[in-house]
Amino acid sequence: MRTMEELWEAFQKDLHIKPTYQMYEMLIGGFASVGDEKKVVQLFETLSESRMKLTARGYSLTIKGFLKNNMVDAVLRQLLAMNTQDIHIPPFAIVQFLRISCEATRNCEAFSVLSTANIALPPEAVSLLLEDCAKRGDLEHATRVEEWAREAKQPLLCGAYDALLKLNTAVGNLHALDLFEEMQTAGIRISEGLCVGLLSRCADCKFLRFAEAIVKFCRARQGMTIAVYSALMKVYAYCSMFDKACDLYDQICADGLEPDAMMYGCLMKFSVECGRTKLSRELSERAPSLDIQNYMSLIRAAGRDRDVSRAFVVLERLRASGVPLDIAAYNC
Repeated sequence: MRTMEELWEAFQKDLHIKPTYQMYEMLIGGFASVGDEKKVVQLFETLSESRMKLTARGYSLTIKGFLKNNMVDAVLRQLLAMNTQDIHIPPFAIVQFLRISCEATRNCEAFSVLSTANIALPPEAVSLLLEDCAKRGDLEHATRVEEWAREAKQPLLCGAYDALLKLNTAVGNLHALDLFEEMQTAGIRISEGLCVGLLSRCADCKFLRFAEAIVKFCRARQGMTIAVYSALMKVYAYCSMFDKACDLYDQICADGLEPDAMMYGCLMKFSVECGRTKLSRELSERAPSLDIQNYMSLIRAAGRDRDVSRAFVVLERLRASGVPLDIAAYNC
């Protein structure tokens, strides 16, 4: 910047070159790039005194410089100035401004100022705001952003739906069903990962109705994988519907899928919980390996059947497996 200032003075004093608005813009952009807002303001005043106006390019250079230094307030002032002068604000400027606002945990404030000033937000900016809300678990603010986007007839991108679905599902809000249906109608790709993630959230809040809607969608597209079944099983378990969880085993086999070791363990536990001890024995014979909890489930199953001999057979099998016995197993 020292070199730039020396050139600026030399052009005027030694070469008698009259400053143009393009020269001012480059100088302003330079000071903005090093985060010197005081110098930028001084140059703005000089420009005004010279009856020159900053162009859209000049504002862009200034905003880029302040963005580089994560200067939220400085960027906001430039955006509002552009808006006041009816200068088109580049979408990149709004998106990047909101990005640094989110990093500074000023998401709500930034959105409030921009929306109050009637500055249009591009779809990418809406997604960014909603994704930040999802990270912070802020459903209230996400709802405000969604309402604004719908009133502005701004289309929601995949990331926006993703964030809204996660937030609404986490609290068992029926709006999640509408969003999920909307995604399908709009032809937006719904990945297996999203379905599994939503099912996991359904389990935490016992949102059975939405879980079954997700599974219906997966079945219609032959998308029932072990991961989806596992997440659905978790939903049933959290709802204490252990019998329904066990019923999934036959469906898994019918789909030509093979449960993993963890799923076998869960199924054994659930089968004991709902009194299906025969199923627990069948599962123990098919499971590739058993851990201490699996053996304890088998002992409990024997207890339910009042079959002391089988309980000791399981104990001997546990000893022979090499899995270390603990007090919990002996208590069982």
